[in-house]
Amino acid sequence: MATSFLPSPTLVLTSPGDYAAALVVTDANGSQGVASVDIAVDPCGSHDPVIDAVTVTPTPAVLDQPVVLDVAAADPDADLAGCDTGGLLSLSTTFLSRPAGSSSTLTPAVGATPSFVPDVLGPYSLRVTVTDDTGRSAAAVVDIAVNCGGATPVVSSVGATPATPHVSDAITLTIQVGDADNGPGCALGQSQTLEVAVSGPAGSSPALTLESELPGNPQVDTYTLTTDLGAATPSAWWPPIPPGARPAARQSWS
Repeated sequence: MATSFLPSPTLVLTSPGDYAAALVVTDANGSQGVASVDIAVDPCGSHDPVIDAVTVTPTPAVLDQPVVLDVAAADPDADLAGCDTGGLLSLSTTFLSRPAGSSSTLTPAVGATPSFVPDVLGPYSLRVTVTDDTGRSAAAVVDIAVNCGGATPVVSSVGATPATPHVSDAITLTIQVGDADNGPGCALGQSQTLEVAVSGPAGSSPALTLESELPGNPQVDTYTLTTDLGAATPSAWWPPIPPGARPAARQSWS
């Protein structure tokens, strides 16, 4: 219970519910007059915002590859009928810890989709904070481990020259693939297999030969495709080959 001797006291009520204020006036002779007032405080503005989920992509995180956090948050006050407080949320993310030697930064540090590029192997810990327009807030801690061996190999580009060949033209396919586990910082030297399949018109027999390959990561291979009954459609897949496609060439490297 709070007591004030001011003629116009101010109450700050931080929780919803029913309150009663008693007013007592005393004169020089000790005589008193008593009055009371009931105050009902509705729940509008009394709820903290909540973080429903934080999704991390990719999982597992990969060294030198962007990691994106997708934060879902809400304010329960926004669901109250007639409540004009809450609903306007601000999100911010900070690093609590990074591996020794890391200089990774969050871009952006505010908003629902912060991201960073892990530059050193090890654990990263981040705090996500949501604040509503009343100043109430909630926070969640996100721990992300960056280790070698979790990256998925990718076909990053497939080029065909010329783009509109004629029958019996030789088409050069340049295929670029990569695996972050074989890149700087990990250098696991994992062996990989690239399979190239070509489909064409019924009755055609396009020939595909490996012309050259460039070592290193990302790997670049060049193939020559010769069409016979019409323009073939070059495609590159990481194993397994799609059903119905015939592997025309295979190349492995480490």
